[in-house]
Amino acid sequence: MKSVKYIFAMLMVFYTLTSQAKTIKIFMGGESYAPYDIRVSSSVYGTSNTAIFGFLLKSNDIQEINPGLIHQWNYDYRKKKYFLTVGNEKFHNGREINAKDLEFSIVRGFVSNIKNYHKIYFSDIVGTENLKPGMKFVSGMLSGLKVINDKTIEISLKAVNPSFLLHFASPLITLVPQEELKDDYFSWKKYPIGAGAYKVDNDYRNDVLVLKKVEPTIAKADVVELHTSPKVAEYDLLFDRSDKFKMKGVYKTVYSKYPTSISTLFFYRNNRLGKDLNFRKAIYYGIDRAGVAKGFDQFQPAYELVLPPYTCRKQNNNYYDFEKAKKYINQVPKDLLKSEIVIGVYTDLVIAPALKTRLNRISADLKKLGLNVVFKSNTEQYPTAEVINKYSMKLWSKNVDLDDPAIVFGSMTSLSPFKDEVPDTNGKFDRLYNEVVSQSSIESRFKKIREISSYVDDQSLAIPLLQRYPSYVLNVKTVKDLGAQSKPLYLDISLIELL
Repeated sequence: MKSVKYIFAMLMVFYTLTSQAKTIKIFMGGESYAPYDIRVSSSVYGTSNTAIFGFLLKSNDIQEINPGLIHQWNYDYRKKKYFLTVGNEKFHNGREINAKDLEFSIVRGFVSNIKNYHKIYFSDIVGTENLKPGMKFVSGMLSGLKVINDKTIEISLKAVNPSFLLHFASPLITLVPQEELKDDYFSWKKYPIGAGAYKVDNDYRNDVLVLKKVEPTIAKADVVELHTSPKVAEYDLLFDRSDKFKMKGVYKTVYSKYPTSISTLFFYRNNRLGKDLNFRKAIYYGIDRAGVAKGFDQFQPAYELVLPPYTCRKQNNNYYDFEKAKKYINQVPKDLLKSEIVIGVYTDLVIAPALKTRLNRISADLKKLGLNVVFKSNTEQYPTAEVINKYSMKLWSKNVDLDDPAIVFGSMTSLSPFKDEVPDTNGKFDRLYNEVVSQSSIESRFKKIREISSYVDDQSLAIPLLQRYPSYVLNVKTVKDLGAQSKPLYLDISLIELL
């Protein structure tokens, strides 16, 4: 009898151990908002989006397209139209996805008063210029997008875009159910409802969002905790090694194969300093990028907004030239240089020590030019009236879409929510960008990208400083590896291998 009880007890222990939910705790860095809030950094937003909403389409590092929630796609060369068909997946509220969900998910960005990424990705759809923020969404309101049946939509572009389908692979664009959103089309009535591998279990509270696995899925972790401030002493995964708190455990750092962002100085277009080409040129030549990056493995000098491995890079070999910088600064009206120059840094409220070291190096370089530069933290990603009046310039790590190198320039046009950060007042930048998106082949598109990149460089509309290779910090006791991640800008949590 005792042996039977013993065996039963051991079976219960085994069942308890094997049935215990696998939880992964991820520290995403200091953010002021929920990980799914569009105001957070692109890497945090993209990572939470892939978990909750899944992918519309998937692409790998050689731009091959694979099905996501969109199961079929084709291009009718005679009609010059795209046809996209969604599958039978269900949202976390139990409703099956349909073509009108895809229509709404594309159009909402053009009619919402909330600043978003949609104009950057979808402005080449016919009729988008007629949509204005504040409009009420009505099916059929976008002339270049039609619902064909319950599962398929038809899209007409202003010009052939060989990279258009890749835009649906961006984690910044998601499939959402309209009935779960408030009237601004981006704020949730309760919490995010998607069709991804994870659903919201406990909404964002005390800087933690808890997600639970939805079956069936390949996801390894049963529960995911996304932390935006340090709540526990030991994490399973961190977005970059944190110097904000003392970490327990043994960790290893994994670096991305490709850089995904460029630390860039932007000038507000209505600021007198930003309008002055001589001032912008002085800044361009006055910063020793190699010196700023020294000692930081994640960073390398950057001179343009096109990342490797793209052949449309200009291969700019310009470098630090103090004498040239001095020549330009001497041509700037003296009254513009009397006051303190405040640069807003898009980061946490408290600037991390490593970033502070790089900022001090930049400040020291500019001090040699006689400039009194002060860096202050700015937690607002999008330029607001308050931010524009408060700062002379903005420094932030500008994410670059590895699927389409034109996207970074699309984020700088007059249609973009970041338009106030580009001091191009004669409209030439917009004209050059329109030439980029009107090309019908990859070769001609890349040629036009080189032209717009050259224009940004010649006019110093934005000043790239450092290209960043993202890194993730793994707890070696709990995480085996990140799995077959194909996009370094964000993590697909479902692929992470646990121990």
